[in-house]
Amino acid sequence: MKNTILKLLLLIPLCFGNKQFMGQTLKQTIIFADSALQQNNAPLSIKLYTRILYFAPDSLKPKIFEKLAFAYYSENKFIEAEKYFKFASFSAKDSTLNDLLLKISATQILQKKFLLAQQTLYALPDSLPIYQQRTKNFQFGTLNFGIANFIEAEKYFLKVLPDSSSLEKEKIKSYFAKKKYLYRPNPNLVFYSSLFVPGSGQIITGDYQSSLNSIFLLGALSGLSVLTLVNYGLADAILTVFPWFFRYYQGGAIKAETKAKTKLQENRALIYHEITNLMIPYLPQGKH
Repeated sequence: MKNTILKLLLLIPLCFGNKQFMGQTLKQTIIFADSALQQNNAPLSIKLYTRILYFAPDSLKPKIFEKLAFAYYSENKFIEAEKYFKFASFSAKDSTLNDLLLKISATQILQKKFLLAQQTLYALPDSLPIYQQRTKNFQFGTLNFGIANFIEAEKYFLKVLPDSSSLEKEKIKSYFAKKKYLYRPNPNLVFYSSLFVPGSGQIITGDYQSSLNSIFLLGALSGLSVLTLVNYGLADAILTVFPWFFRYYQGGAIKAETKAKTKLQENRALIYHEITNLMIPYLPQGKH
């Protein structure tokens, strides 16, 4: 309760204090917001930075925009983070602008807006300090990995590493050589396999229990269709049994395809995790 009252007292002068007192309180509020962000209290820092923007002079706003973007970023609110990094970039120049462009592209990659991130990275100059160049190459590698352009992804990931890191480079090459993890299971193959031979798609994904269930269920429905046809005629078989057969026949193929997509993404995520572990020592912390 005491802390809450102190916070309110800290903010009230922003609205009602005189100019000199307002400036002093604004500085204190910025310190308080910075402290909240450093202590991982992003929700509080977001509220404070947003309030500060109403009273901060124009010269101070770019830095507040950037801090607000960091706060949203730490909350995994990448849409808002992207927006405020962009606001911060409008008046930035040279190396500061390049840093902000890298942060903007990072938020875009995390939103899976890969083509937009690519455009942002192309806005960077060709000649950059080593830490920015490595971050740029890492992000190019990541977005190409995200769109399954593994040839380009490998090329950019290798550029992150210095020439002396021959062992790490060989490991990265070996990861991209693992087609079992990058391209399999093939969701299209799984889907059509399930249509031609029910249960086969689940076998490809390693889901043997679902494969047995599908075979048993469709086999039972096929038998029921024959019995209905013999005893009651074609019309009854089509109207009563066939809709259920078709539902599980098609549904089994779709579920198998979905399972394959999930499995494929898990395999790729495993490879990407291994690659990033190799990259981390060569990337500036907090800049990628």
